[in-house]
Amino acid sequence: MGYLLLDRPNPNGDHFYPSRREDVLAIVVHVTAGAEDLDALDDNSAENVALYAATTDREVSWHTGSDTDSWVDLLPSSAVAWHATDYNGCTVGHEISKRSTDWRSMPAEWVDKTLRMAALGPDGQGGLRRKALELGVPFRWATKAELDQARAAGGAPVGFVTHAELQWEDRRDPGYVDENGHVVDTFPRDEFMRLLRQEQPDKEKVIDLTGFNGYAMQVVSGPIVPGKNGETDNIAVGTAWLFDQLNVVVDYFEDPNSLHVACERYGVPHFGVSGRFVKNRLNEARAAAARRA
Repeated sequence: MGYLLLDRPNPNGDHFYPSRREDVLAIVVHVTAGAEDLDALDDNSAENVALYAATTDREVSWHTGSDTDSWVDLLPSSAVAWHATDYNGCTVGHEISKRSTDWRSMPAEWVDKTLRMAALGPDGQGGLRRKALELGVPFRWATKAELDQARAAGGAPVGFVTHAELQWEDRRDPGYVDENGHVVDTFPRDEFMRLLRQEQPDKEKVIDLTGFNGYAMQVVSGPIVPGKNGETDNIAVGTAWLFDQLNVVVDYFEDPNSLHVACERYGVPHFGVSGRFVKNRLNEARAAAARRA
């Protein structure tokens, strides 16, 4: 395996340390805040950002990077990259190519490909999942306090952390947005963690949002239709049943942004009543999260 910053030394000097004194305790997730490729058939944003790291006079580096269709290795985990200030020595850093920290307006297909590439790499078996397994990093989101405690006590790896978690005073990546006096986290962190664990969102639960393969949509589209058990259900009963099931499915997702990604993937928002209900629930969840922040 080649490493860009070793194979192509920066003419301005090495912006990393070739070896580390501390064990790796966490993987830090960043976004580049400057590069993404939404339209091209070939997404070269990760490669372009990596070339920036190999030529810039800024003292910055990271271990790996990804976009929608490519993965770039810049440094081995045994090197100390300069990506998280005081936490460089006990972490490895990954850069996702994205122009801003707001994930809400991005096309669902782009989000899906971007998360998958970062989590699983080009072959679906690598990416940060493989790196975490190699380093003994658990598949969970960790806090700065947990990392500090493990570092002080010589403890075991704690998990994945966001760049913002470690440098809140001046960083918001990968997904925090300041909005109307509140901070909103737009990164689909639950979806990303499911990918790392290879626990895909239960497709059947998402398909339930369309009305159990059409049954509920028939209920809300006509005044009288056959019921589940062969009897006749009227539209009021059918609609109540539909919304009861929708509540179950929506509550299955802890993170509204992950629910949004899953719904977009399976086309759920295009189903009238189901789509409106889901969007309302998403808005309610985001508003509640903003109030908590």
